[in-house]
Amino acid sequence: MNNNSLFDHIKEIILFKTTKKDPNSIKLNFKVNNFISQAKAVEITFFLYPYSPNLDNTSFSILPYEEYVRDIEKGRRSTFEKIKPFADKLFGILLGLLIAGLFQVVKPQELYSLQSMVAVLGAYTLGKEMWSDLDDFLIDLTKKWRFRWRDSQYLYTKEDFGSVQRFWKMAREKRNGQASALPNYLDFITHSNAKTVELYFDNTTLSNHKIGTEVQFGNIKFDENKIKELEKYDYMLGFKFSISKRKLIGDVSYEIFQVLDANNLGTVDQTGNWQKNKALYRKVWSFGRFKYYLNSETLLDFKLIKSITN
Repeated sequence: MNNNSLFDHIKEIILFKTTKKDPNSIKLNFKVNNFISQAKAVEITFFLYPYSPNLDNTSFSILPYEEYVRDIEKGRRSTFEKIKPFADKLFGILLGLLIAGLFQVVKPQELYSLQSMVAVLGAYTLGKEMWSDLDDFLIDLTKKWRFRWRDSQYLYTKEDFGSVQRFWKMAREKRNGQASALPNYLDFITHSNAKTVELYFDNTTLSNHKIGTEVQFGNIKFDENKIKELEKYDYMLGFKFSISKRKLIGDVSYEIFQVLDANNLGTVDQTGNWQKNKALYRKVWSFGRFKYYLNSETLLDFKLIKSITN
């Protein structure tokens, strides 16, 4: 894909919207175009970090995700549910099959004996326990490599309530006054002074919206008693926008990073230096949890984010 064509498609794709009627709220939207609707997936990560030493993560809420995660943590039924780990079970099954295969080769007459069954069950249990250590080892080992074994990014997935969910979508859009999209996968991270949200929208979700539609993907609400403190010191609001295209083997993702730093648009480059009115671009190949960084560059005079005040 031609990079210039790619950047034209995602220029000002994220809309940062505020209104004079509701100064305590920021609506976050993205625009659906042909390029977006044909993607395998779109991933959006965003965070907010207040600069005031008197404000912390209780000074604002990121809706609706904060409410969903809070419900899950309290054991309530929610629109999202925790993703159940499977890799450890798969590794245990493979180890168990390996032991069963060894019995078949070495002692075929004892394959269905009690001894064999105990050995296979033990291998399965040991494999599940070993996977966690092996997973952590691979993540740490490849942390600084271009070819990495990455951690599981998302902890929550959207539950399917069938027809009821479609009614909820209609009600949510009437309440918001515009189209909205819930991600297929979600992660919500609370830090002492900041919050981060990671969202994954698959093609089914993206293609449900007409070309040209502005879709709301988040809403940041500030504590009205602390808004003056927030405005005095300001904050950083950062975004990562990623589009994935399916290839013959694996996927290729095109990632753009940019932040609003006290209303100044820019990015931090690969060396950690601030670059005003620029964005960081990365092209990444991935297959499952394997990730290979193909190339990266700093984009000059590129706007991923557009601020709108009504």
